[in-house]
Amino acid sequence: MSARPKLGPADYLAGLQCERRLWLTRREPERAAGNVASVAAHLSRAGEIRRHAERLFPAADVVDEKGHAEAVERTRSLLGDERVSAILGAAFEHLSVEIVADVLERLPDGGWRLCQVTPSGRVSETDFDGIALALFALRGSGLHVPSAEIIHPDESYARGAAGIDWTAYFARRDVTADVEFLLEDVPGQVERFARLLDSPRRPDVEPSPHCRRPWACEFRAECLRGLPADWLDLLPGLRSSRFHALREDGIARISDIPGDFPLRPGQALARSAHRDGELALASDLGDMLAGFGPPSDYLDFEAIAPVVPIYAGTCPDQVIPFGWSLHRLTQDGELVHRDFLARGSCDPRREFAESLIACLAAVPRPIAVYSPFESRVLRDLALELADLAAPLERIRTRLRDLQPVVRDGIYHLEFRGSLSLKRVASALSPGFGYSDLRDVSDGGAAAETFERIARGELDAREEERARAALRAYCARDSEALAVTHLALRQLLERGRPERADRSR
Repeated sequence: MSARPKLGPADYLAGLQCERRLWLTRREPERAAGNVASVAAHLSRAGEIRRHAERLFPAADVVDEKGHAEAVERTRSLLGDERVSAILGAAFEHLSVEIVADVLERLPDGGWRLCQVTPSGRVSETDFDGIALALFALRGSGLHVPSAEIIHPDESYARGAAGIDWTAYFARRDVTADVEFLLEDVPGQVERFARLLDSPRRPDVEPSPHCRRPWACEFRAECLRGLPADWLDLLPGLRSSRFHALREDGIARISDIPGDFPLRPGQALARSAHRDGELALASDLGDMLAGFGPPSDYLDFEAIAPVVPIYAGTCPDQVIPFGWSLHRLTQDGELVHRDFLARGSCDPRREFAESLIACLAAVPRPIAVYSPFESRVLRDLALELADLAAPLERIRTRLRDLQPVVRDGIYHLEFRGSLSLKRVASALSPGFGYSDLRDVSDGGAAAETFERIARGELDAREEERARAALRAYCARDSEALAVTHLALRQLLERGRPERADRSR
């Protein structure tokens, strides 16, 4: 009889989100598509923070054996040595669970404190679930572990001119009470997940809002395969409670949602589009677009939020804008481009703000954006740079967010449930896209690339290539705004708004 599959923390958390996700992760990982890069980035960030947290335990012994069985033996040896004050990477196996504890700290009474490191300044329910699994394995192995902590970046810490003070950078939070009540569920979950992985048959789980929480599932596209193009969970912004209420009534498709079921305006448009098989526009789309021009400016910001601050005076996860791109539509119909990309060797915020003011101050035309992000960045810059607060606030008052217009004013079948600017621009303007961008093609890659520049990790040739890729990506985002606005205006000119009323 073959041994039962082993469960690690990532497996356990995947199973809590969705049994099908766990099964695919272990059985058919090659089917992963979306979100793979962001998962890899998260793991890299977590590893970096874990290495820094080890500085808090300079006298600790390290378990660094490659094989898990060897690591368990090494851990057992260290636990029996009274001279050991702390252990990094202690390994345990209990039933089908394999755990590596970030830190075990010896207590005066001979017990041990479990310390797990998280890269986020905000402790989440997922952190609690992970620690509950670790406690289950440690206590099941016979270890006395009366307390548990989470070690995480302190969001109030500001980097000093001399660098990072790691003792001040990290906060330690006792979470024993938070996780003790979760422990009673762990044995049953572990047994259920082990049986699941023993089975050769995929679990039958429908895509629903759970696919996006707490992580966007990398197998969502696989699970949608074979389902209707208007599968219910593709309705933008559909809450979990409403999804399940509709499913309980036997509704599986957006086009079958009853007319008396309460929907937001944009959701009603999506229902109309799928019922009619064509684009749906709100009757008041023209009113929504009234303040956008032309003439118009189209603005996009790029920023980093490094968990380990790069610049003096900044905090973990603080948003630091490093680049802007502007496309300007003149009265003659010409689209011209301006941009700014920081050097990276010093805090870019003042140069970012001054260059933006110089570009935008002269002509007070409306500025289209596609989220509240630009407004928040300008607000924070005005607070940080008091001498520039007035012109920054004047720019901020000119911002016009195009995202709510798209959300409530139009639905194209090619949106496929997403209102991202990439999806919207390519749907409304066939031929427009990002597929030709190789090195940087999304915001996460842009932030990661600039962080590498700012930390001095690239040689001169690599940096030149990275900066060119950043400029190309940022320009494409502001161009996407211009393309989207133009497409909406053209639809109005064709007299299509009456085709689908939002109240339908």
